[in-house]
Amino acid sequence: MFGRNATGGVISITTKAPSHSFGGSAAVSYGNYQTAEASTYVTGGLTDNLAADLAVYVSNQGEGYGRNLYTGDEIQKNQDLAARSKWLFTPSDVDTLTLAFDFERTHSSTLDAFRLVARAPEQLGSGGSSADGAAFPVYGRLVGYRQLPGSL
Repeated sequence: MFGRNATGGVISITTKAPSHSFGGSAAVSYGNYQTAEASTYVTGGLTDNLAADLAVYVSNQGEGYGRNLYTGDEIQKNQDLAARSKWLFTPSDVDTLTLAFDFERTHSSTLDAFRLVARAPEQLGSGGSSADGAAFPVYGRLVGYRQLPGSL
């Protein structure tokens, strides 16, 4: 626990520090719903007192978990791209400067089961009107979807 009277504590995540010796790793996988993933990590010294590393993760889900009954499109598909880099500068034996860079882009079609519909409330079957009797648009009507065969 970090701190007195802490109810939930803290999750501390520490990433690898760059190394002056060259090294790395890579992994590739393929899974359910045509999901392909790849990750790589490389580290090494650029000068005597500067080292850097780079970690990259890519994931692409080719098949969705369900189907939008309104459009027929597959839904709940995910694509991820994440990259992290650290630069370690050691001008002397006691001084250390670390710079960290993070980037992530995530695309998910999870909300594709919902379609925004702009209609007068009486056209949607429920709703209301403003004080002067004019109808106002309603947004966020749910369009149903079904699970694809073999999904939970």
